[in-house]
Amino acid sequence: TVADNGQGQLVATVENPNAERVFTNTYKEPAPTATSATLEFTKELTGRALVDGEFQFELYEDTNKLDTKTNQAGKVTFNAINYDAEGVHTYTVKEVNAGATGITYDTEKTAVVTVTKDAATNALKATVEYPAGSVFTNSFKAPAVEATIEATKKLEGKELAADAYTFELKENGAVVAEAKNTAEGKVAFVRSFEEAGTHTYTLVEKVGTEEGIEYDKTEHTVTVTVVADGQGLLTATVSYADGKAVVFTNKYTVP
Repeated sequence: TVADNGQGQLVATVENPNAERVFTNTYKEPAPTATSATLEFTKELTGRALVDGEFQFELYEDTNKLDTKTNQAGKVTFNAINYDAEGVHTYTVKEVNAGATGITYDTEKTAVVTVTKDAATNALKATVEYPAGSVFTNSFKAPAVEATIEATKKLEGKELAADAYTFELKENGAVVAEAKNTAEGKVAFVRSFEEAGTHTYTLVEKVGTEEGIEYDKTEHTVTVTVVADGQGLLTATVSYADGKAVVFTNKYTVP
């Protein structure tokens, strides 16, 4: 304290001259250098070729959805995630089940990101682990497709009765199906196919022993062509020889 001593002089007085004088400096550690991590998964599809963008994936931390991506060139790559502090982060990646025909979907995978700091450089480092692997595998199996092979049964000389005549469908010489006529003369074979391909059949009437009947012994060739579209789904087309409908005509003569 500085004061006039009454004699025209300024006098400085130190208060508590014996007290300890302490100077305290404060140090604040600089923030570490931030880092980032990119979560990437592999997408596989068995049963047919994988198409870019056909499957969707969602990235979650706890219940928070952070990002959504689709497959591209067999990979699912999410946007980089930034980190400014040490810690452990667990993420869940879920594949969206869009209910596509013939597809069996994978479910979900996890990714664990551990962020540590290098004491020497004060820089953060992110390490990514995939506890259950990083491959999403879907499978495709085309639903079976059906084709109906049709014929007409005619009977001259008397009225046609239902189930009166039997017809055989043969492939490579072996009987693969039998059918009988309706009262209206319709004959139908329903065939089911699970793969693309071409099937050539021979359609014949089975010769019976009915008295007075002259059976039609004509052999008709029928082709079923099964093709797969870009999504692997099957379509079956039936074609008849010379483009003509199949007709079996029996003749009845009174014994």
